[in-house]
Amino acid sequence: MRATIVGPTRGAASPSPGKQLPVRRHAWTIVGALVIVAVTAALTQLPQTQLNSYTISVAYSLAFFVAVAQSWNLISGFTGYISFAHGALVGIGSYTGILVANRGWDLPATIAAGALVAAIASFLIGVPSLRLRGLAFAFATIFFQAIVLVVVEKAVSLTGGSQGLAMRDLVPVDELLVVMALIAGAATMLVHLLRRSRLGLRLLAIREDEDAAQAIGIRTTRLKLGAFAVSSAFAGAAGAVHAYFLATVFPLSVFDIQTSVEPLVIALLGGSGSAFGPALVGGVYALSQEALQQLGSELQLSLFGALLLLVVLFARDGVAGVASRLVDALRRRRDGGHR
Repeated sequence: MRATIVGPTRGAASPSPGKQLPVRRHAWTIVGALVIVAVTAALTQLPQTQLNSYTISVAYSLAFFVAVAQSWNLISGFTGYISFAHGALVGIGSYTGILVANRGWDLPATIAAGALVAAIASFLIGVPSLRLRGLAFAFATIFFQAIVLVVVEKAVSLTGGSQGLAMRDLVPVDELLVVMALIAGAATMLVHLLRRSRLGLRLLAIREDEDAAQAIGIRTTRLKLGAFAVSSAFAGAAGAVHAYFLATVFPLSVFDIQTSVEPLVIALLGGSGSAFGPALVGGVYALSQEALQQLGSELQLSLFGALLLLVVLFARDGVAGVASRLVDALRRRRDGGHR
């Protein structure tokens, strides 16, 4: 005779914890997606509120930093391969954007060109370097950025060299904000959904133990190249839009090491592989830009280094991890109080 487990309601069987967990996870996935859609929609509607140009520019910077940080998150946050190439990929997108825009291409075509060229560049660096691991891969991406800087400076007839390259026809910052918000929203949504998908779990398996992932049949090289290409496409798309915002790009500013450190710091502080942590930190970083710029580039990099050290020592999973632990602690305390 089979025993019946009776729950709080008389005669009703209590639901299995194993069944509750997928339902709860599915609900949180939907809630998170709705939040991302709502925030993205709010950003795209800001130009309709008659805000001053400074506020619109800050909102644009917020969307830009979130877009680039989430693009970094798509490769480094999931696979654990720390990339310093994203500044260069954004720069490649910017130069590509100006070159094709000056030939009469419209904004959507310019964005597509920036994304495509950056994705192609990711294969040039990814095929040889993604076979490396740890510091070796990180240094390979630094060398890639240095090589791109030299090429851009020497190709004077195409890029203008050290004199920079100017955009002929500008786009209002209101329109740029809408486009950048959509790119940031799409990148954040992809991170959010990828975290809860089988593909995302395979990428996370690479981060935890790549040898074990290979042993169970995961094609790690193909996954890493694919993730790097998608990540680079978002960086290139953001760079193409940013070229309109900057109006003129210079090699030493676009390919400066700080441009690659920024997305890394934002994503790590927010939480690697998290959708909402980097978005929150990216917003804070954009709002604090004026104060940070007064420190100068050297002091700013020193501050970034100190923040990264604190993250490594005390909160390796960033803001998202700290928030998750707090929620779990409150939930355990609540459940303990109901016993």
